[in-house]
Amino acid sequence: MISMQKILDVPLSMEVGLATAYFSLAFMLYFFSYKNKRLEGFIKNFTNESSSNMAFINSVRSLGFIFLGLVPGIIFPFLFNTSLSKYGLNFPENSHLWLWWLIPTALFLIGSIFRSSKGMDLDFYPQVRIQSWSRSALAINVLFWIIYLIGYEFAFRGYLFFPAVRAFGLWPAVLLNSSIYGLTHIPKGTGEAFGAFFLGILFCLIAYNTNSIVIPLGLHVILAVGNDIKAILTNPNMHVVP
Repeated sequence: MISMQKILDVPLSMEVGLATAYFSLAFMLYFFSYKNKRLEGFIKNFTNESSSNMAFINSVRSLGFIFLGLVPGIIFPFLFNTSLSKYGLNFPENSHLWLWWLIPTALFLIGSIFRSSKGMDLDFYPQVRIQSWSRSALAINVLFWIIYLIGYEFAFRGYLFFPAVRAFGLWPAVLLNSSIYGLTHIPKGTGEAFGAFFLGILFCLIAYNTNSIVIPLGLHVILAVGNDIKAILTNPNMHVVP
């Protein structure tokens, strides 16, 4: 009689293939949710006109967290007979951890502060299209960025990356991951697509050397929130309420 343990023991290459296939479907569901008029209309029925756009964007970000992170986080450990720690859900660990954390964080903070607004797509950023940004609106925007990016980073630097490292080695996994990462940014334009490719390499190397997605997640939050704040301050049709 074949045991359940034996049934669930799949080759690493198959795990990588299934994880990639799942991610492709989940990302398409998330991406096209932004264009779903029925969902947008449903959200509008429960909100007033001034907050409907924020509610819709944050609902889609929540769906992104569910599709990209929560569902595979529940299913994959059982399906592949493994633990979430094998996907980088650990506290960072490295004998030179402060270097992997402090230097990239400082560079990202400096880059976010002094980044030029020239060439920024103000028709797209920030995704939440409200004119008056109160402190509560800014806080809610940051919160839902964090929620979404937890699922996003768990996908890219988690179940897409670590099994690929175990199956193919470090650099094949890094190049595969950063390629997919770059392709998913094509709708955002040339600069973001090429930038994401090289940024993906950095994030993968940090995740690998710290055995964790935590630092890439923190850097990604700094990048996303900093980008939104810069866009809000640059956009002549938006302002921050004192």
